[in-house]
Amino acid sequence: MLGQRAPEAARTAAGTIRRAPDPLTWDLLVARGRWKRRYHFPGAVRLPGGTLLVAARSGVEHVDHRGRIEVFRSTDEGRTWTGPHTARDSRGDDRDPKLAVTPTGRVLLTGFTRRDDRSRGPVRTGVFVLRSDDDGRTWDVPTLLAAPGADHLTSHGAATIAADGSVLLPVYGRNLAMVMRSTDDGLTFPPEQVVVLDCAGAQTTEVVLLALRSGLLLAWVRLADERLGSLLLRSEDSGASWSAPEHLPIAQSSADMVELDDGRVLVAFGDLSGRFGVRRVTCAALVDDPAGPWPATAPAPVWDAINFDQANPSLVALPDGDVLMFVTDYTRRALVGKRLKADELRAAPSDARQQEGAVDLLALVDAGRALVRTNMRGRAVTDSPDDTLGPLRPGLGLDDAVLGAAAPGACGHYTVVFERPLEVREVGVALRPGEDQRAWVGVADGDGLWHRLGRLPHGWRFGDVDWLPLPAPLSVHGVRVVTESNRSPRPPKARATPEVAVTRLMVR
Repeated sequence: MLGQRAPEAARTAAGTIRRAPDPLTWDLLVARGRWKRRYHFPGAVRLPGGTLLVAARSGVEHVDHRGRIEVFRSTDEGRTWTGPHTARDSRGDDRDPKLAVTPTGRVLLTGFTRRDDRSRGPVRTGVFVLRSDDDGRTWDVPTLLAAPGADHLTSHGAATIAADGSVLLPVYGRNLAMVMRSTDDGLTFPPEQVVVLDCAGAQTTEVVLLALRSGLLLAWVRLADERLGSLLLRSEDSGASWSAPEHLPIAQSSADMVELDDGRVLVAFGDLSGRFGVRRVTCAALVDDPAGPWPATAPAPVWDAINFDQANPSLVALPDGDVLMFVTDYTRRALVGKRLKADELRAAPSDARQQEGAVDLLALVDAGRALVRTNMRGRAVTDSPDDTLGPLRPGLGLDDAVLGAAAPGACGHYTVVFERPLEVREVGVALRPGEDQRAWVGVADGDGLWHRLGRLPHGWRFGDVDWLPLPAPLSVHGVRVVTESNRSPRPPKARATPEVAVTRLMVR
């Protein structure tokens, strides 16, 4: 099944057309949850014959003792799916399933089980491994793994195949990031072959691995304090030894990586930086040289589950060069897929380029050279009566200009009135990423008459400023943004009601 709308086209300041992924639209539907269940933590793989396998945990909520692992199959590149077929359903919460294929074609399904002990609370009973020798149609009895010195062993990343043919499985314990090895096609993972990653004393959680065609191994480690970013380690000897950790400024959770045909690596992760709103929006980015230093990448938002949980992306490279990303749609209780194209991730211009030659109106407000007029309440506006002039509260950064919401059913407005008129050719607006972007923009001329320029062209901000041109240069006394967020058709149980937030307001 196809999503409801195609990615939108939008014009940059230079007048060129770009296409950006629409983070609210999926491209294919795998399954919908039944009996109040939702799908969480998908894992996916493409078998040598072309069959797509997707495993996901079916449960009512993020933590739920009824969790079980279900598997789906597609032989036509995701257009149709068979399943669900239950692969594991123990008395505990079976979760975080990931899929991998060994050199012999054996399929491995890994995950872990969580149980509630009345005396000790939550107990993780260890990582399990299921094996299938018939392309995921049937599974053998699960094997439970253990690592020396690690209690409550957990796994969130898929196994990968090293250059020497061994199967490497990323696991983690209490502040221990580890790699387990199997030299018998995933049959056993002896504890004596566990390698503990040296993370320089950092408190760590999830680990994901990727084996490149060059033989280089990458280990990407999530930090317990996501504000500190993440860690990257490399191995050139099939995981026997690893480099010192390289700090990355990417605040990630539930990450995945896949190598493209040209050697670049596409990464996807739940973004915890706050740049794209209060939710854990799923972002993707390209790494041009995975063997070199990873730059401070500019991630692109590619999926918004519209809730505070994580969509847990899982990536599969397709023969046509695209990447199929499997994620969860929390509101619709669905397991869905979205195609990612590398060129689209490069499409968005940088913020710096978008702001060349512009006057920042929120900076004028902070400097006392402009006033704000709004009918909305929020932490960035004084407690003056509705629809009256009032400055922003002192000490707030521009990214804190969250206005809240207007009365139910009403269109909220945010107006900046200048101390002196400005000659204006175009107006630039950026609402906070991750929130509803449907709004129209107007300007006031010297006679106090308002002229409506038009609506913001983006349905979901991609990281740049939307510029709306005036028909001719005009002496402007004020700029107004009127939101239509309260009339949004978003699902009523989305939990995170879109806020009205202006993070950039500019003229030039």
